[in-house]
Amino acid sequence: MGRVNADNDRLKEIARYFIVTALLSVVSLSQGLTGSMAALFLIAPPTLLYLKHDRLADAVAVIALVTITVFLFAGYEGVLYYAYEFAVLNVFLLLVLKRESKITSVIFRSSVYTYLAVFFVVGSLAIIYNVNIHNVVSELVDSTISEIAKLYKQAELDAQQATQIEAIYKSITDLFKQIYPAIIFIGLEVIVTVNLLVLNRFFLKENKKFDTRELLNWSPNENLVWGVILFGFLLFVKNDYAGMVAQNGLIVFLSIYFFCGLCVANYFFRIKKVPVFVQMTLYFALIVISGLKYVLIGIGLFDIWFDFRKIKKRTT
Repeated sequence: MGRVNADNDRLKEIARYFIVTALLSVVSLSQGLTGSMAALFLIAPPTLLYLKHDRLADAVAVIALVTITVFLFAGYEGVLYYAYEFAVLNVFLLLVLKRESKITSVIFRSSVYTYLAVFFVVGSLAIIYNVNIHNVVSELVDSTISEIAKLYKQAELDAQQATQIEAIYKSITDLFKQIYPAIIFIGLEVIVTVNLLVLNRFFLKENKKFDTRELLNWSPNENLVWGVILFGFLLFVKNDYAGMVAQNGLIVFLSIYFFCGLCVANYFFRIKKVPVFVQMTLYFALIVISGLKYVLIGIGLFDIWFDFRKIKKRTT
């Protein structure tokens, strides 16, 4: 009898997490801030199920059920959106969590595995069907921008405003077509980081699987600076593909130093006991204002030599 009750409770738990994930997947298909926020936390319910109960099979079952549900209601387009962007990442995150307890390793490895897996599948399909991946991405970006343009036209803007908006979106489109590999990788890391921090802070108060304070003391390997130097030199090679590789490589490496700069800023905020509201305001300014972004990247880069947080001194 006890076994039957336990199995029933387990099925109810899976059903609850499935319903929450399915609802998030539906909301994520909507446009605007609501859809973006729902998409950001799509991997949260299955991850929480695993972290709370240590049942990998149950978490994977939730992902599989949601994938089937999305296919039934949204067709191939919807299931590709969910599977490629979230289901694959979620499965790799769970597999890494089973082996790793260091949050930095979990973030990096799950993102890398997902990135390689998705590009392997997409690349294989491109070879089989003789399609250029870059052209496919360009078409997707163009179609997305055209849909946004239609919305602005429906807003009945005057000719000057419409022309200005069209020029802005064209420049964004051209830029994204060049740097989408880096943007995808950074996006994966951001999704994993935000979900783990939120789950650890608000849902795992009595059952911590990892220490998020590790992020505050994190510092990149000193040898990574050679990546910045290498891709910096590659920018001067007069070749379109070399330039694209250099741009994406620099964006990935500089994002690492940007995050390190944020960790340094957080360290001094805590030392000086800056109020939380002021901290949030400063973080927003540091992330949004372009000039301050470069300052943070510089701080993260020079932290290798100056050790602003005295990490090396504390560990020796």
